[in-house]
Amino acid sequence: MKDFVVSLTTIPPRFSDLMPTFLSLKAQKRVNIREIRLDLPKTYRRFEFDPATDLPDLPDWVTLYLHDFDYGPATKILPSAQAYAGQDVLLFFCDDDHRYEPHLLYKLGKAAEAHPNDVIANMGYNLNERLVNPCYAFPRRFQPRAMRRPKDWRYRLWRLSTGLRKKQEFIGTPGYMDLAEGYGGILARPSFFTPDMYDIPEILWTVDDPWLSGHFTKNGHGIWRSAEPLRHAHNVGAEALADFVYQGHGRAEADTACIEYFRREYGIWGGDDPATRFERDLSVPRRWNGSAD
Repeated sequence: MKDFVVSLTTIPPRFSDLMPTFLSLKAQKRVNIREIRLDLPKTYRRFEFDPATDLPDLPDWVTLYLHDFDYGPATKILPSAQAYAGQDVLLFFCDDDHRYEPHLLYKLGKAAEAHPNDVIANMGYNLNERLVNPCYAFPRRFQPRAMRRPKDWRYRLWRLSTGLRKKQEFIGTPGYMDLAEGYGGILARPSFFTPDMYDIPEILWTVDDPWLSGHFTKNGHGIWRSAEPLRHAHNVGAEALADFVYQGHGRAEADTACIEYFRREYGIWGGDDPATRFERDLSVPRRWNGSAD
């Protein structure tokens, strides 16, 4: 199996809470991790920050990199992909407020060996799951589709027994999904990243999952999600992007703007087909993605 590079970013309110995530990544078994790196902007769009005095305390096995530009949450992978361009490694990127099971990288790496042209995601969803009345179209070339098992009473009882701190994968069959969710961990290769991924329009920089997934899809890389049951624990990170509102766009509105950008500019996910137009009133927020309960 190829070497792994583990990459993530964080924000100043979480600087003191990173160790559970880092320790879970260092404890990964049966894989060779070449580097665990933390990429931070020198200037944040959302927070006051002085890199001369405000850096987080890190163990010596985590490498800190400071960058001139803030890509928002996509800072978790875009600088790393640039640094490892042309190298034969697997890039694993994830969120900073979860603890990951010790065999996660190995399981995702085995899936990557079986699907060398695909992005491998632990968590994700299909766009027709976002709405009461589905309106998005699947990319036809990415088949079979992953099928989801319902969250039945057994799952909900298990969630309650963990104090809602843990979630379990509930895909019923393996297959392709439209969007990969970073909180579960994502595996990609440096060659999957293209220069246009670094030119993020206003508002869209706030939502990395549809931005990265849209580019992977239009570049011809499917998002493969296995049926392997994977578990992780949530550290309850401060200042969650799910609660962030920017220029009148909350999480659902910003995700929709990003999805519509790719439909309009690249013709994916239904393109300009009138039968797949988005018509829901955006003034009424709604939880919709795979992370909601």
